[in-house]
Amino acid sequence: MRNYTFYTFILSGLLVVAGLVCALALNTKITLTCVRGMDDKCVLSSVGKFSSTSREIKLSNISAAKVETHTAKFERSYRRSYSHRTTYVVALITKQGSIPLNEGTSYWNEDLLRTANQINAFLGNRGQSSLQVVQKNDDDGKLWGMILAMMGFVLGRFSLRSEDLDRP
Repeated sequence: MRNYTFYTFILSGLLVVAGLVCALALNTKITLTCVRGMDDKCVLSSVGKFSSTSREIKLSNISAAKVETHTAKFERSYRRSYSHRTTYVVALITKQGSIPLNEGTSYWNEDLLRTANQINAFLGNRGQSSLQVVQKNDDDGKLWGMILAMMGFVLGRFSLRSEDLDRP
């Protein structure tokens, strides 16, 4: 029984470490930098621990920024009922369509509206020469990190408790 307890305790430690790695590795920093000058343009860049992307957008192509709402409908098979999940995302409205700044959050906060208003104020004010907006996209990392770490703590507590029960 000691081997089982030992391996369970090791697994719990690995789950806690995996949770910490997820919390640190799955967050990204999204930056929108717009500059007026010779070539009016915006650069949308996303930087994470393992990847980074960058995209240039002509300032003349951007008409506005707004907070978009996306609702997905999921069927629950055991009750034949439906569940809805709504995400909120700040998006740039261009001639080609909308460009999301982040993956979206499942909760509404005033920072989303403030970011959209800040971009719209820059677009409307030709006298403002530059704009930089920074958003963090770390909700997924925090969620998976907490789930894995809590599973590790519960499993570790269970393995320690079962070790105490095995003693004569």
